[in-house]
Amino acid sequence: MIKLVTFGSVELRGSGVGDAGRLEVQPKRLALLAYLAIQAPGSFCRRDTLLALLWPELDQDRARGALTKATHYLRRTLGDGVLVGRGDDELGVDTDRLWCDAPTFEAALLQGRRSDALELYRGELLAGFFIPGAPDFEKWLEIARARFARDAAQAASDLAAECEAAGDAAMGVFWARRAMVLAPGDESSLRRLIIVLDRTGERAGAVRAYEDFARELAKEYEVAPSAETQALIEAVRRRSTVTNPALTELASPELVSVPTTPGARATETAVPTSSVRGHWRWLLAGALLLTAGGAGYGAMRARGAATALAPQRVVVDRLENRTGDPALDALGSMAADWITQGLSQARVVDVVPVLTALASSRVASRMEQGAESRAWTLARETGAGLVITGAYYLQGDSLYFQAQIADATHSRMLRALAPVAAPSQVPLTAIDRLRRDVMGALAPFLDSRMQAAAAPSSSPPSYEAYRAYAAGLESFISGDMRGAIAQFDRASATDASYTLPRLLAGIAHSNLGQQAAVDSITRIVERSRNQLAPFDRAALDALQAWNRGDRAASYEANARAAALAPGSIANAQLGAEARFLNRPRESVRVLEALDPERGELRGWFPYWKNLAIAHHMLGDYRRELDMIARAEQLHPAEPQIIAIRARALAAMGRVDEVRALLAPMLDGDTDKAPEAYATVLDAAIELRAHGHADDARLLLERAVTRAVAQRNAGKMSPLQRRMLVRLLYAAERWSDARIELAALAATDAGSLTHACGQGRIAAREGDRLRAIAMSDSLGRMTTNYLYGANTWCRAQIASLLGDRREAVTLLRASFASGRAYDLALHLDIDLEFLRDDPAFVELVRPKG
Repeated sequence: MIKLVTFGSVELRGSGVGDAGRLEVQPKRLALLAYLAIQAPGSFCRRDTLLALLWPELDQDRARGALTKATHYLRRTLGDGVLVGRGDDELGVDTDRLWCDAPTFEAALLQGRRSDALELYRGELLAGFFIPGAPDFEKWLEIARARFARDAAQAASDLAAECEAAGDAAMGVFWARRAMVLAPGDESSLRRLIIVLDRTGERAGAVRAYEDFARELAKEYEVAPSAETQALIEAVRRRSTVTNPALTELASPELVSVPTTPGARATETAVPTSSVRGHWRWLLAGALLLTAGGAGYGAMRARGAATALAPQRVVVDRLENRTGDPALDALGSMAADWITQGLSQARVVDVVPVLTALASSRVASRMEQGAESRAWTLARETGAGLVITGAYYLQGDSLYFQAQIADATHSRMLRALAPVAAPSQVPLTAIDRLRRDVMGALAPFLDSRMQAAAAPSSSPPSYEAYRAYAAGLESFISGDMRGAIAQFDRASATDASYTLPRLLAGIAHSNLGQQAAVDSITRIVERSRNQLAPFDRAALDALQAWNRGDRAASYEANARAAALAPGSIANAQLGAEARFLNRPRESVRVLEALDPERGELRGWFPYWKNLAIAHHMLGDYRRELDMIARAEQLHPAEPQIIAIRARALAAMGRVDEVRALLAPMLDGDTDKAPEAYATVLDAAIELRAHGHADDARLLLERAVTRAVAQRNAGKMSPLQRRMLVRLLYAAERWSDARIELAALAATDAGSLTHACGQGRIAAREGDRLRAIAMSDSLGRMTTNYLYGANTWCRAQIASLLGDRREAVTLLRASFASGRAYDLALHLDIDLEFLRDDPAFVELVRPKG
């Protein structure tokens, strides 16, 4: 069957199509086919109507001749039986031989299948299509476009209302955003979006949506939103953001410090350490986010070694904007991404992931002295032997794209491709052609199968969808997860068939600890699994595994991703996954094979944090110190360096050096609390674990004194008050910790944090019945996405009550539920009573 796509672009697909490429540049013949397919599917149109519609400038005889030629051409191009007639005066199409998205969209809506209908609506009907001198056709097209857009917006709005009523807030947000994209001036759609964003805690997103709407309204019509809408957003602004108390954890001695982007400072989060949801935050540098096809051609060089270029690895640079118009900057990364995806889907070459390439491109931009040095810098940063660079220009109303292929291994230019052009309003047609040309040009140097793969297997998304996607990438890389989600949602709402933004939105939601949204999104993406490149499928599998707490499956998925993108951040993630499964030796081996001074690992501190933890788990504190000294040279302003160095020094018993290192935190400005208190707490617990309990107690008392003074001055947030509870608890001031915990009951009552703290303090104070009651309460918790945090706390209580067997059993259950192996196993003061238990010793023993 032949397929005619009319939403977002105009495209003919199908093995039965003849010279479709020529048809697509003959607007009146294509208009004739589109009109028959859309206006009268399964029916007929009179020839007189078609003559007036398409050839009004011709007399009757010449118009009939033009229609006859067009009909013959369509039959020859599409094959017999697609175009059919009834008598001599009527024409139509056989819907059994020609499928068209527009009437299929209408049929789906009539049957109540709104989601299926919106999967088809990729954008405006016949976007960018124009026939000069045919005013009646233009009028028909304008009316049809408005009708389809209105129906699509209503369908999205109805789906948003249904999801909201069903309690699926994440999908309610998705469909509400899509309704806004489809009907940007509809205030009722805006209010629904604000309401569902507010209910999911995304108040910043709600305010942003309102401000964008108000700005456009003022720009276009010089009016403000209605009083109803203004009252709604003011109510949202008045509400303060409330942290979900179920997602804060007293039980673990380590606060989660979440690294964001390369070079960015860490920020604290209320996500429990026991669940270690920082996993996906480590991916926001980008490598596990976009396509990177093909099997790897060997591991990258070990750090410190000379650069080894893989002759059959390809990197695509961001094309340079030489139009003089900054508004067209996004086209450079779009072109790089689309070419990369095409190479990826060929599955016969090793392709550098696009965000790895973009990160390296930024380095090249700072260092380059010319095109040759830029290509070499990209090659050195990514290990790719082949580098694709290019630029685009604006001449009149047309954009011209040109690309070159360089062989960095032998320092020579292999090929300069002929320019490809497209109207500036529809640049993606040129970008798609450029992708095909690049793949065809690479075939002689890589694999003959590249030539066959260069044939179009999928159409690019709509330009507006791609622009939103590119903006989402920029927000994602900068660490703005909420902004990224808004753009990715806009991209997939604009073009429902565009799967990649949904996958990225799912990862961004995971970075924010919004697991319910991740579940909703991955269910949608799963339906398009076959459309994903191998690397994207690995990313999807890893995201799904993490969300359900299956660490083994997540490890396997990340191993596949690492094999598909050797030397990238995916390999660094594999090192982290190994550690989470208690394989610190493997973690060290994988991480030390990478070069943290190159590519997307450049400026990315989580690499060092992971490697430090793996060394610490192995008891190799000297290597941990040496490693953090090298990290400090590259990241002199990174605040986590002090915490890691203090931890290693404490484990080695170098108490005086620990005191000197922490003195500025204990005697200086407390505005950095609770980060400073967390660093002191970790160092003190490390000292205690290695036989220096008195020194640990002195450090803790000094920290408690400062924290109490801060509390008494009214300068403590609830999060900082929870840190004070932890300091008091570690200092063995059980009664004070209980009183402070009770003061937090207004915000924490019924939460995991509160129940865990009460149970542990009760056990410490000898109130066995209350401790058991709180443990039972933790066992009955049915909150989703706990990842073993409640079970871990029950193990702590069992340990304190002297039930070693039960404690070890619960620890195993915690790991089975998604808990990661980490330093808490040897730092947790509540597990001290298990240190000589054979079952516990075996449990914590590194397995790899």
